[in-house]
Amino acid sequence: MLWIKLSLTLLGLLILAACASLSPPAFDAEVIRNVNQGITFPLLQQNPEAFKGQTVLLGGQIVSADLTSDSLVNIEVKQKPLDVNQKPVASGSSQGVFLIQFPGRDLTGIHLGDLVSVVGTILGTKNLRLAGLSYPIILIEAQKVNYWPGPGTLRPKIYYPWEVTPRTRRGF
Repeated sequence: MLWIKLSLTLLGLLILAACASLSPPAFDAEVIRNVNQGITFPLLQQNPEAFKGQTVLLGGQIVSADLTSDSLVNIEVKQKPLDVNQKPVASGSSQGVFLIQFPGRDLTGIHLGDLVSVVGTILGTKNLRLAGLSYPIILIEAQKVNYWPGPGTLRPKIYYPWEVTPRTRRGF
């Protein structure tokens, strides 16, 4: 009798855990349809120009955001792996950074350290400046973007480019 109660309790907990882990994907099938699933972030880093015009799904943690003079929002993202629901795994290891760009005039809702997933078109690379040095970064023109609260705060790092240094820009 005790064995049956224990088994039913364990089964109930497993079902409850399975239901709790179910959440809808970040993007609906219509948005994902044109994503080239064969383009991984490491592959994209090797030769971004070769994938210009392709649609990708990427995600990560927001490192910085700013507005350009021509009414574009730029969000610099520390890449993170995506889970089955297309949400970045905050504890996942990063393989680099990329830049999301889309038309806009407002940074409301974009917070340092938050997680972001994007479906967008690869535009190639853009050169950014940090501490007087210029470095190329993969540029994605966003078609659809989703945000989630981040895991607390990012710890500052000072040894870029091996780790991304969290920073804010004007208007953020």
